[in-house]
Amino acid sequence: MFCYNRVVARIDSILAKIERAKKHIRDLDVEVSAFLGPPYPYEISTKHNPKVSKTAHYISSLKPIPQIISLIAGDAIQNLRTSLDYLIVQLVIAHSPRVGEKRLRRIGFPMFERAEQMTSKTLKGKIGEVSPVAEKNVLILKPYKGGNDDLWGLHELNNLDKHRLLITGMWHGPTHMGYSMDIKARTKAGAVIPDALREFTAWGQYPNPKPLKVGQTIILTDADPEAHQDYKFLLNIALSEPEVFKGKALVETLNGLADLVAKIVSDFAPLL
Repeated sequence: MFCYNRVVARIDSILAKIERAKKHIRDLDVEVSAFLGPPYPYEISTKHNPKVSKTAHYISSLKPIPQIISLIAGDAIQNLRTSLDYLIVQLVIAHSPRVGEKRLRRIGFPMFERAEQMTSKTLKGKIGEVSPVAEKNVLILKPYKGGNDDLWGLHELNNLDKHRLLITGMWHGPTHMGYSMDIKARTKAGAVIPDALREFTAWGQYPNPKPLKVGQTIILTDADPEAHQDYKFLLNIALSEPEVFKGKALVETLNGLADLVAKIVSDFAPLL
């Protein structure tokens, strides 16, 4: 017999985890913004080479990323991954209410290293006694490495966070160089800008962001070193692992994962 209140309670328990994750992500955004400044967590110095009439603008100092950023990110990730486990448990309870507590403790959202590992038997061992429709919908999500990179990345982030702090870094891309001139003006002023940077319009579109290091040259100019002191080098905190998320902005990535998990829960809601 259908019980509306029971269904609402099942969904609420899952949504509570997602909302908690979103709260952590908002807190994380505050911490990241405060760290990135101003005041900025780096210093830029210049070195003029009169032989070639070039001035190098390079990173002369760089503050370490506060541990609180990895800690908050880990809390958000854990809540998102757990909400998927909650979803599977509630799907089992909805379809097979007599399943015992011992069995429920052994099931959760599946994730496989390779597609060929996901057989009917191994899938059943992970998702338990869900309905045939729910099982089919899980298969559609392709919960394995190379099938759904975002779900795989969330799974990997959660596993990494269980054993140590997540490794993040300050990564840079050209739109995070806050010059007062556009590309053409900078070129005319003598700035040496790689061709790969000319078409870059957003962090996520940059094909190869680089981790920032002390001593790294940011830009070369023909001008006197004193002529470009208004340059502001803007950057972002990005994930250094797992490979599927390497170089992707931390806050934006977690926001995307939160949206993904919320959509999955919403799609399964009619089966609860």
